[in-house]
Amino acid sequence: MSRLNRACLLTFFLCWAGTLPFSPGHAQEKIRQYRIIDVHEHIQDKWQALKYFTAIKNNSISSIVLVGSPDQVLFEPKDGLTGFTGFEKNNSELLEISKMYPGKFHAFASFSPDDERMLEKLKSFLKRGGKGLKLYNGHYWFYDFYQIPLDAPHMMPVFEWCEKNRVPIIFHANARYYWPQLKHILDTYPELIVNLPHFCMSLIDLDRIATIFNSYPNVYSDISCGEGELAYTTLEYISRYWELYRGLIKTYKDRFLFGTDMVLTHAPEKDENYVTNVFVCYRKMLENKTYTGVLIDQYLEDNQIVKTKENSLFNGLQLDTDTLDHLYEINSKNFLGIP
Repeated sequence: MSRLNRACLLTFFLCWAGTLPFSPGHAQEKIRQYRIIDVHEHIQDKWQALKYFTAIKNNSISSIVLVGSPDQVLFEPKDGLTGFTGFEKNNSELLEISKMYPGKFHAFASFSPDDERMLEKLKSFLKRGGKGLKLYNGHYWFYDFYQIPLDAPHMMPVFEWCEKNRVPIIFHANARYYWPQLKHILDTYPELIVNLPHFCMSLIDLDRIATIFNSYPNVYSDISCGEGELAYTTLEYISRYWELYRGLIKTYKDRFLFGTDMVLTHAPEKDENYVTNVFVCYRKMLENKTYTGVLIDQYLEDNQIVKTKENSLFNGLQLDTDTLDHLYEINSKNFLGIP
C-alpha cells in the first residue's frame, strides 16, 4: 500500500473515531441523532469505504452490513444477464474492509445460486471474519437465469446449518412470486434468522407482510428500496399510502430494519455528498411529515421530468422515537446477534 493511501486511510479512521475535527463539504439539514445500524449496502472495493465518512458522521451510523455482490449487481450489464460472476473477489474485499475497521463493517458473503459447495465456502468465509450470508436465489434476474428453486436440494443443508449456528441471512426472495418455496424453507427451519429485504419484496401486499411476521418470529425486513427508478416509484407509492405503511411499521416495530441498498462503485457521481444525501433521504422518509431528497431529484433529472411540488414533495411516515429506536438499532442488534 502506498504512503498516500496509508495516509488517506489513517485520516479516515481518525475522523470516524472522532479524534479529528469534522466539517462536511456542504451544509446539511440538522436531524435528530440516533445510533443507526445499517443492514444492507453494496460496495465495489475497500477504497469506496472512504465515501461513507461524511454519511456516517452526519447520520450517526454506528456500523454497516456490506453484502457480497456479483458484477451483475455492481455494474448492471446492459446486454443482458450473463451468470453470476465476480462475487468471490467482492467477498474478499468485504473481509478486508471489516478487518480494517473492526466493528464498523459486517461482511456477508454471497455465492452463485447453483453453487453446490456453498455451505463449505460459507464456513470458510465465517472463519475468516464474516458475519452472515446474502442470497440472491429469489432475485428474479437470477431466478429466471438459473431456474433453481429457492428450496433446491443443495440449499436446504445451508439453511439447516445457518439455523443451527445462528448465522443471519439476507435473503433477496420475492415473497409474492415464490411464496410456496419460501414458505417451505421457513416452515422447515423456523429458527432461521432471515431478513427479507425491501418490505419482503411485497410492498403492495401488506397482508402478506403481516402474515409472514405473524407466522415467523425470526423474520425481519429492511425498508431499503435502492436507487434510481425503483427508489422513486417505491417512495412515491409509500407517500401515497403513508398512513398504511406508518401503521404497518408501528405494529411490527420489532421487525423492521434500516438499510438503503445503495450500490457504491467508482462511478464519479457516487461521491461522499451523494452517499450522505441518500442516507438523509431515507431518514426523512421515516421521520418527517413531508420531504424531498437526492433519490427523487436524481430520478426526475435523469428522465428529464420538470420538477414540481406534486412529483417531488412526498409524505413521510412521521415515526415516533420508540419505533425509530427499534428500526435503527434494537432490531438490527437482534438480527445480527449483537449483545
